[in-house]
Amino acid sequence: MMTRYAHISRMALLMGSVLFVVGCAAPSTAPSGSHGKQFTTMWEEIYGRLKPEIDSGNISVERGEVTLANPSVTNDQANTNSDGMGLPSSAAAVGTPGPGAASREFIRIRLTDRVLFDSGEDQIKADGVNVLSRLGRILAGEKGLEIVIQGYTDNASIRERLRSKFTDNMALSQARAANAAQILRNNGVASESLRLEWFGESRPISSNESEEGRRRNRRVEIMITPK
Repeated sequence: MMTRYAHISRMALLMGSVLFVVGCAAPSTAPSGSHGKQFTTMWEEIYGRLKPEIDSGNISVERGEVTLANPSVTNDQANTNSDGMGLPSSAAAVGTPGPGAASREFIRIRLTDRVLFDSGEDQIKADGVNVLSRLGRILAGEKGLEIVIQGYTDNASIRERLRSKFTDNMALSQARAANAAQILRNNGVASESLRLEWFGESRPISSNESEEGRRRNRRVEIMITPK
């Protein structure tokens, strides 16, 4: 099986595990587990507070389970980085579940560029700041969470005027994740609960052949799991 590389936190390397998504759609019943009640309450509050954006299609919220997998990655393969905010970030391999893999609940919020960014930009628009601020105020009161902020881009080349700021789409997606994380921090989310991942154009969720597809690929996803 081909090993895929992505920017993932140092914490995952130290634990010898990364997140491997096995379920994406929101289940009709809460996943079993010690955090089930917490996640049910949090899910309802997130869905309620973000409902206008969900109804408009600018945000999707999903609930399910992830499996912790042991990736075949060595220290030589890992390229540790700093995001400049004191948040952990590095490179690791995404593996498949093996013996001893365990499941954890998750909530994932996917925000499109309609509320976040203009094409090629990392600065978050006013609507995006509003949404992330609301989310941050919800998460600020929660304990025992790991909140992963993932940045993505479409496959368009970096514009000439921005090349001094971003060398490539990987750098742009890193900046997008970092800016989203900063808004969460500004609204009370503890830095130790946050970590960044950035993937550039490598994980599209739609075809880049159309403008609508490219808009969907320019996004930030926030993955919430128990620690």
